[in-house]
Amino acid sequence: MPWDAQTCRFCHKRFVNNTLLWNHLNRYIDRWRIPADGIHDVLQIEQILYFNDQDTKEKYQCPTCSKVIRSRRRFIDHVIYRGHYGDPDPGKKQPTTKRRRQWVLPFSEESVIVQPQAPFPFLRLPYDVRHLIYRLVLLSNTTTFYGTAKLSCPSRKRYYQDIYLQHNPDRNPLALLITNRQIYEEARRVFYTQNTFVFDTGDFLPVFLMDIGRHNAELLRSVHWRTKMHHSGDNQIKFIRPWLDSSSSGRDIWTNELAYTQFLGVITSGLCHLDYY
Repeated sequence: MPWDAQTCRFCHKRFVNNTLLWNHLNRYIDRWRIPADGIHDVLQIEQILYFNDQDTKEKYQCPTCSKVIRSRRRFIDHVIYRGHYGDPDPGKKQPTTKRRRQWVLPFSEESVIVQPQAPFPFLRLPYDVRHLIYRLVLLSNTTTFYGTAKLSCPSRKRYYQDIYLQHNPDRNPLALLITNRQIYEEARRVFYTQNTFVFDTGDFLPVFLMDIGRHNAELLRSVHWRTKMHHSGDNQIKFIRPWLDSSSSGRDIWTNELAYTQFLGVITSGLCHLDYY
């Protein structure tokens, strides 16, 4: 770790040793990670934990399995652990973890560095082709939002201290939406109109709508949530449609706190399933 005191620089929690501190920080950037809490900075944590990777911009391709690895240190560990292209030279002394790891493999480093390629001219493709790509990348059967996990949950690895962990795969398809403004405008229409969103509890629906904003919420076509009186079998988009309409007076949940409170109360009470409106 880049500092001596075993204290998290974000939440100021102290730990007995650096290993526990590393595990604490890694929970915010791992494949199954704690959702963002506004305190721990993900980008800074990655720089802290992997400060030994001085060449993180370089990509290495294993000559045996063709796997591409972004880190020099991780590439060396991969080749040694998998036994690809022989064992390291036993005569070379391994440096400490605080120094740049020596190249101990039986082939040159330059031969496995992936050469950068020019960006693919994606926007030059016809819109119909881009639309098909958006569908292939962004569409899934159902996108489900879960609540607090129970201690009896069989998948214990998916929660930490009664908090459901957020799944962040190495290749997140939603990263496509931050490429540029034009791709964002085209791709968001496919993502929000053609996916089904299911909420384990109605409490999460208003939060979800606030996060994506009105311009994306108006695109929703299939929304389900569970209450004590109703399960998620029926599409409830007809109920929330008036709240998403920008012309509706007094129902702007993005700027009107009273409207947001009323919207949350009606959803959690289950009155929407009794033709309350």
